[in-house]
Amino acid sequence: MNYQDIIVYDFETTGVNPYRCQPIQLGAVCIHGRKLEIHPNSYFCSFIKPIFDVERCEKLGLDPVNDEVLNKTGIKMEDLENAPSIRTVWDQFQQYVNKYAYKKGKWGAPVKAGMNIRGYDNIILDRIAGGHFRKAKNELDNLLSGGIINEEGVKLIKKMEPYGFGPWDDERNEETLFYPAGNLDLRDILWFWFENNVEIKSLGMDAMREYLGIKTEGAHQADKDAKDVADILIKFLKLHRHYGPKVKFKGSFK
Repeated sequence: MNYQDIIVYDFETTGVNPYRCQPIQLGAVCIHGRKLEIHPNSYFCSFIKPIFDVERCEKLGLDPVNDEVLNKTGIKMEDLENAPSIRTVWDQFQQYVNKYAYKKGKWGAPVKAGMNIRGYDNIILDRIAGGHFRKAKNELDNLLSGGIINEEGVKLIKKMEPYGFGPWDDERNEETLFYPAGNLDLRDILWFWFENNVEIKSLGMDAMREYLGIKTEGAHQADKDAKDVADILIKFLKLHRHYGPKVKFKGSFK
């Protein structure tokens, strides 16, 4: 029996590469794990101030803010200039997630969910928690037994690291903010149900909004995207709970 709540989250970013982009907005909403309805007053949304200096972005391997992203999302430069730092937003988000844990520790933490989070948002989440240079550092540590050291004896990668705020398990190489045994990616569910449906242009959110009759106003803003994904996810979870007991799974492979 599942007692975990489900937090649907979404990042808006400065690019399409999840290993290089900077998060500029984080939105989330929490679904009650048993009732399958959105918790009252469970909306989280904040802009995030990115690194604006292009030269510094290049040194850190980060995509800078660009007009294409701002035009697509409708986010204004003034919103980002006046936004809190990523560390501040991340601390607030941790408090938000922990509020919906049904017991202490990662095994009582909420399940993370979203649209294409496995291929995008989860990667950004790992960078924020574990560090932007985490993969590169691990590779260097394996090759050089400790990475590159400058004249002062400081690891350069550690010195330049823009993220890495935790909570992070170095031994298992994973964030520990959310329930660790899996997550819910709406794209997988949509594939199961619609992969043979010729009426749908694609399994992206824009096409699904058009097909399902969801309003597009505010699309590509993190709070709107998280809310729409949560609404769709609730529909499918209720559908699965309705039909699941009617299907004979036990012993079906004998």
